[in-house]
Amino acid sequence: VVGTYFDDDDKGVAIGSVYIYHQDSESKEWMLQWKLVPDDGAADGRFGYIVATYDDILVAGACSLDVKGNKSWSAYIYHQDPESKELILEQEVCCRLWCS
Repeated sequence: VVGTYFDDDDKGVAIGSVYIYHQDSESKEWMLQWKLVPDDGAADGRFGYIVATYDDILVAGACSLDVKGNKSWSAYIYHQDPESKELILEQEVCCRLWCS
């Protein structure tokens, strides 16, 4: 899991993204599985500022998301569906604090 919080997207500059790779069991090569961007993201949103995983849960943090208020932190919590193996956004948590 790699967070690239200054990634540009069609939604704007520095919206950010998270890249998720998996290792192929035969070739042992790392391959891109998903690229995540926030649905509600905005320019300078910095999604992927921090990332963490635990079992089938991924948390991606964003700093400075203007969608929820000027200079806020957001945490996007995903889980992997056991059947489809797709990542599903479970919850977004926002805190209106100034980012340093």
